[in-house]
Amino acid sequence: MNKSIKFFPGLLIALFLFFYGQIYSQNTFDEISFMNLGIGYGSNYYPYTTTICPPIHASYEYLFMDNVGMGGLIGYTSSQSVYRYNGLNLNGINSKYHFGWRHDYFQFGIIGAYHFFNNKHFDFYGGLMLGSIHETQKFATKDDITQALTKSNPDIVMEGVHWSILAGGRYMFSDKYGIFIEGGTSFSYARIGVTRKFN
Repeated sequence: MNKSIKFFPGLLIALFLFFYGQIYSQNTFDEISFMNLGIGYGSNYYPYTTTICPPIHASYEYLFMDNVGMGGLIGYTSSQSVYRYNGLNLNGINSKYHFGWRHDYFQFGIIGAYHFFNNKHFDFYGGLMLGSIHETQKFATKDDITQALTKSNPDIVMEGVHWSILAGGRYMFSDKYGIFIEGGTSFSYARIGVTRKFN
């Protein structure tokens, strides 16, 4: 595994904290930030697998200008692929077996957004995200003949750097709480959830 990719999430966190400190120390605007918690829909990662956990996301954005914000995002999703077949067991009796892979994804990213329209109730924005996705694949089987494959197929870990264009909007039904919908957050095509506003 590329060591520079392995430590990329830590680098993202360090960069976020550095720029956040610089921005916060020079801020002359009203302090406003948003925290989102949402569930994603659709994914281009292993589309022919069965979902175990749908994409879930949590993000935080701090507006250091009236219309410009910066923040971070984390996410998780998992799925599995199962293959079933008939075969002979160790006693020569025909039996049903299955084996498969489980895929777990963790996402880390920095987001920057420009808010085109932002008032008391409505907020529409667009921006970019730079991040990484950490994937783990685990092999499992209950076939007593191919059980040894579990030992010869260790967990596979892959990481990659990615970027994404994002666009979204939120509706605040009170001073502090609202709902949002957003697209373009990498391993899910769209997500919807709740927003908490801090000021």
